[in-house]
Amino acid sequence: MNKEELLRCVIEKSGQSSIKFPHGIDLQENNHVITLTMQDSMAKNMQDDSAAFEGWALCLKAGLDAEARKCCLKWKRPDEPKEPHYQRFLYRVDRFNSIFGGSDGWFCIDDDSRKFMADLRIKDNDRYFLNPPSTSDDERMNDETKNIESRLENKILYQQDNLDALKECCPAKLHRQLPVGLFHTEVNKDNAIFPSKHSAIDLWGVNGDDLYVLELKANGNCKVGVLSELFFYTMVLRDERTGRFSRKKKPGDEKSIEGKLISDTKQIKAFILAPELHPFISPEVFSPKVFDLLNEKLKNLNIKFGYIEFKYETEPEIKFNSFRKVH
Repeated sequence: MNKEELLRCVIEKSGQSSIKFPHGIDLQENNHVITLTMQDSMAKNMQDDSAAFEGWALCLKAGLDAEARKCCLKWKRPDEPKEPHYQRFLYRVDRFNSIFGGSDGWFCIDDDSRKFMADLRIKDNDRYFLNPPSTSDDERMNDETKNIESRLENKILYQQDNLDALKECCPAKLHRQLPVGLFHTEVNKDNAIFPSKHSAIDLWGVNGDDLYVLELKANGNCKVGVLSELFFYTMVLRDERTGRFSRKKKPGDEKSIEGKLISDTKQIKAFILAPELHPFISPEVFSPKVFDLLNEKLKNLNIKFGYIEFKYETEPEIKFNSFRKVH
């Protein structure tokens, strides 16, 4: 089946005519293997649906698995393989393949693309550092920049002690904007492996052994890419928690507790926090299959994915009406 035929099959099985496939990923199925071919989106923002190969692979596997299909990823090597967005892509491929690939897995890397994995700059037995938060927690709360999602994050942090329904879903003191830029040996521009500017986890917090990670989306922001974002964040934090990555402190800032808190935890609970999801992920369509696919494999890594639905109003000011754990 070609891309159009696969889309018709998905629409027929789901009853969701609004589902569309991204322009930047070609899809072809032969002998029950769906090949996802990345066009030129390896260096794009991973929340963009044309770059979110993890999200599409999970959704296709969940939605079309009656015949035990496998997913295979294919791409071409770019001119600048050290470019940070491409390095992040390679890291994502490596982590996704390590969990869902292998002889008994349903994901694989195309033979022609597998050699490109040698370009990944993260090697065993070397030192890698995550960048520290650029400001204090209070200052991060005030950085709204007229973005509705930033405003919602701030409001949650200001009101979290009074949001009982949210605390039932996520019983941790939440913080905002935890950076996930990665550097080799020293945190400076020349040593950057992953993008660092504006690359951060929306909300996070620790309660005992549990590290909570929340990726917040506002009304209308319903993309498959949210799965790729959250998967990447959990992989980075797992590497930090296990000591493969370390978190640098700002010079002279001995009050920073991010690294210590994360390294002391034993499991990660990752949630999409949104009013609604893309229909391919929605609980009313194929989910919880998507979450089940993730959690079945990630439980051995002490990672669990879920979805917290929340409702809010913005006029005359932001008001939260409900928080509900759906999965």
